[in-house]
Amino acid sequence: MPKCMVANEQGGARRQLTANAPVGFDAFEQFFDAIPSPYMMLDTELRYVAANQAYLEATNSTPELLLGQNIFDVFPNDGAAGRDLKSSFMRVIESGKSDTLSYIHYAIPDATGETFEDRYWTAVHFPIFNEDGYVAYVVQNTVDVTELHNLRNSSVLPFRYAKIETDLIQRAQEAEEAHRALLAENNDFRRLFNQAPGMIAVLSGPEHVFTFTNEAYTRFIGGRRVVGETVRDALPEIDGQGFFEMLDGVYTSGNPVSINGARIVIQYTPNGPAEEAFLDFSYHPIFDHDGAVNGIFVQGMDRTESMKADQSRELLLRELNHRVKNLFSVAMSMVNMTARNATSPSEMAQILTGRLSALSHAHGMVMNEGGLEPDAGRIAFSELLRKVMAPHVGDGSRLEADGPPLMLGSKAATSLALVIHELATNAVKYGAFTAPGGSVSVHWTITAGEVAIRWREAGGPPIEGTPLPSGFGSRLARISVEGQLGGRLSFNWPKEGAQVDLAFPLDNAAI
Repeated sequence: MPKCMVANEQGGARRQLTANAPVGFDAFEQFFDAIPSPYMMLDTELRYVAANQAYLEATNSTPELLLGQNIFDVFPNDGAAGRDLKSSFMRVIESGKSDTLSYIHYAIPDATGETFEDRYWTAVHFPIFNEDGYVAYVVQNTVDVTELHNLRNSSVLPFRYAKIETDLIQRAQEAEEAHRALLAENNDFRRLFNQAPGMIAVLSGPEHVFTFTNEAYTRFIGGRRVVGETVRDALPEIDGQGFFEMLDGVYTSGNPVSINGARIVIQYTPNGPAEEAFLDFSYHPIFDHDGAVNGIFVQGMDRTESMKADQSRELLLRELNHRVKNLFSVAMSMVNMTARNATSPSEMAQILTGRLSALSHAHGMVMNEGGLEPDAGRIAFSELLRKVMAPHVGDGSRLEADGPPLMLGSKAATSLALVIHELATNAVKYGAFTAPGGSVSVHWTITAGEVAIRWREAGGPPIEGTPLPSGFGSRLARISVEGQLGGRLSFNWPKEGAQVDLAFPLDNAAI
């Protein structure tokens, strides 16, 4: 950090903390003061070391009021906001990592200094390290979002997404002219801007030549060193995505451009595949002494993770809505058909409870707690089988299950849960589970794109002849296999016990 750090007053006078200004410091001061976003710097005792003009204006302050003073002496706050702000500073000092206050209500003195005015802020704090690797300073970049707060609390919003952005480069001419020399002469400048959490780049001339990129920007473009190259040569993969044309438009018109959630396809690794990303970014013109545009200041934030999380949540909600609709449709069908076949309300309640329980098991297993994980919405057939059969087989010794891994989607799991339930219910009422030593074996195979499942009962009372025409349970099983899974179902009744075979396309297992 320079041992001399100043903040300009409106009239241009300076206040120095020490007389030992390093070479190139004047250029750094000009650049620091040219940044239109409010920045200030504290030492580890939370005393002001520097503040740029935008910060002075935003806080109704002067250098004489701030420099060398503890921030909480200048802007006292004994409430929660003061505690939150101090805690954020201390987290940066103790951890060496950036910290963000996304929304803080912090009143400051008005321009007269006689009364306080309510203000709302968002602030990012990041560390500056000394040569020994310890935190020496905390830099704050703050944005006054009072207007946004007021808009949010108004009855009508004039736009869909309220803009939270910094007005960049009020005196960018000095920054653009000095930044190359400044980068070489002032390591503290590099640490200040390279450690900023957002992406920053400066482009020069009508061909948009990179003259500065910070570390966040360099990481985003895959570590490419692009200073001295035109943006078209440095980032050829973004040709045709509209970014070059926007830069040309800003340079020609002098009007800034800001976009939230913009999609970009870019190479994160040299010579690697192009990948999708999302950005909040702004292009602001830099003007020379005559008011002509001579460069563009680029500022951005990588929103890829949050945008993809939003997309995943939206997809999950759509899938959940689809599944709930299917679930209600199946449940309503079961209620109607059970009512038509039951001989009494109590029988209807008993039968329907069992079927809804099987449906619930299938739905609960598919909608597991890991709803956003890659395998969400899939359940192993073996797990589904054991879950539905559990009430009938106790410790599991009466069930033999064997087969290759078979993952089921929500629709397939629901259909097979109902089939297993109906077969198990039949075994309890008439088949293997009516006898203490009765058992059921279930084996499945996957061959030539088809799933085949065999249900075999043994140890129950011998079957004498073919049972009477099937009841609703058998019809429900047939509807589930043939109608829902596009498969086939057959029943055989040898003396030793019921045999049921069903098959369906493997592709339908995933639905």
